[in-house]
Amino acid sequence: MEKPTSIEELYRRRLGLLEELRRCLEQEADSLAGPDLDGLWGLIRRKRELTSAIDEVNEELRTMGQGASGPEAFRILLRDPGFSDLKRRTAQLREEIKLRVLENVAFIGETVQFLDELIGCITSRGDEEPTYRRLGGQVEGRGPALILREA
Repeated sequence: MEKPTSIEELYRRRLGLLEELRRCLEQEADSLAGPDLDGLWGLIRRKRELTSAIDEVNEELRTMGQGASGPEAFRILLRDPGFSDLKRRTAQLREEIKLRVLENVAFIGETVQFLDELIGCITSRGDEEPTYRRLGGQVEGRGPALILREA
């Protein structure tokens, strides 16, 4: 890939990478709900590649901004309405990405909690009293029964 020559090109490249990351997070949500474990592994790799590329662009922007014409170039760009739109879209995408990440993390957390509670019900582990008696039947005062054995 050729090196961008201007600050605006770097911003456009970062915007493209952020859009791709947002799409990747949407696909991740679909794979989590699916569940598609093979797809998730590929998405994890792709997210790492994208975040590394975004970090590289950010570093190039810092380097370019510290150069001889950097501060002046930023001042000129800030007056350009097209660049303002680019910055606004970038900020908007960052917020969408944060929201997607939080949604995906919450989904994973809820799923893990459900599985933990399910396993706890089946194994009657922990400090809680078992829900079921050894030979069947429910212990009084416990929650609703998953399995009820009557003769």
